[in-house]
Amino acid sequence: MTDVCGVLNLHGEGLLAHSSLISMVRAKAAAEPLGVSVELLVVADCPTDATRDYLQTADGLGVRCLVVDVDDLGLARNAAVAATESAHVAFLDGDDIYSDNWYLLAFEAASRDDRNVIWHPEANLYFGGPDTPVWRLHPDMDLAVDDWMRLAMANLWTSLAFARRELFLEVPYRKTELRAGFGFEDWAWNSDTISHGMIHKIVPGTVHLLRRKAHSLNAQTRGVGALMTPSDLFVRRLAFVGG
Repeated sequence: MTDVCGVLNLHGEGLLAHSSLISMVRAKAAAEPLGVSVELLVVADCPTDATRDYLQTADGLGVRCLVVDVDDLGLARNAAVAATESAHVAFLDGDDIYSDNWYLLAFEAASRDDRNVIWHPEANLYFGGPDTPVWRLHPDMDLAVDDWMRLAMANLWTSLAFARRELFLEVPYRKTELRAGFGFEDWAWNSDTISHGMIHKIVPGTVHLLRRKAHSLNAQTRGVGALMTPSDLFVRRLAFVGG
């Protein structure tokens, strides 16, 4: 059993997936000489022809490839968790990038903290498209007591999550139901994990680079005016606060 399974979720990225996969390969190369074993897994959900062709390149790099047809990003993440026996799982969306130190520093942080923690990079750089690149910092729940309230208004953490595999099994991602007006699977999952007593923390000195995409799932979800998939976090917390 390896220490970490790095998961790359793909659908229609094609060759754009290469920069993401190379960032994973580099992070593995940085971690393993220091004793952190890493498995790399590509999960392609209903892949386009270009993405399916790219899987041959991934296979040539020694990366395990899994093709699924669940047609849902959250369910594809669940399939990845089921497909590995690694102690920890680290997600990356297709055509995003993370820093070379991510696996090493996230694993070290998780090893020092025996609580139920979801780990995120300290900083995020949004790039691409016509807009100026923007830096945003992830909040750390040990430093702010009102994060769960802020989560009612906006998602606070990106999809790049690192945690023990058992936490992903305890709180799986839920299916996006855009026809019913609900989506934002990562926002809903962040809320659900907090509802189950987990906390979200940062790993200092790590970075996530997110490519802006005009036709991303997030853009589609906002385009139809969907709401976050309902979570019982706020009902539970408000009942607790009310005593």
